[in-house]
Amino acid sequence: MELELINRTRQQQLETLNMHMKESHRRWMERQSQQQELRKARQLTNNELKSEFLEVMNWNQNLAKQYKTNQQQHVKLTNSFYMAVGQLQCTRIEMCAGEQLLALSARAQRHASIDERRSRAAIELQTVQLEAKLDATGCIIRAIHRLSGQRMIRQTDKPLPIQFVP
Repeated sequence: MELELINRTRQQQLETLNMHMKESHRRWMERQSQQQELRKARQLTNNELKSEFLEVMNWNQNLAKQYKTNQQQHVKLTNSFYMAVGQLQCTRIEMCAGEQLLALSARAQRHASIDERRSRAAIELQTVQLEAKLDATGCIIRAIHRLSGQRMIRQTDKPLPIQFVP
């Protein structure tokens, strides 16, 4: 009987221990599943952030390329403008100052891209500013022609065709 009592006590202890182990294992499994879910959520967030970062980097690179292209176009337009000014200064042309201004603007506009055409207002402002300088230049050229005895630059109300005199 004593032996039976000891066996029952041990059996109860084993059952209690087994129950505690099962409960401990169940809690451990719950923690593992929660950690797995957290890892998946973090991985999704990391992937989203990584794709967003790559998208922003690509956008930044495109902006840098556009900026560089716009800078090159600006330099090209500026150079063509000053080349046109140089051609007008180096060549004798029979036209009034307004016609010179129109020819100069036309030459500069040939090289303008779509972006520069959008900023046409700025070019028109420069055109108005250049008109005063070209009027003064036209007066100087007419005075030189008068003093040197050469044929004067004709001035008419309607525009004359551009004629280059070699």
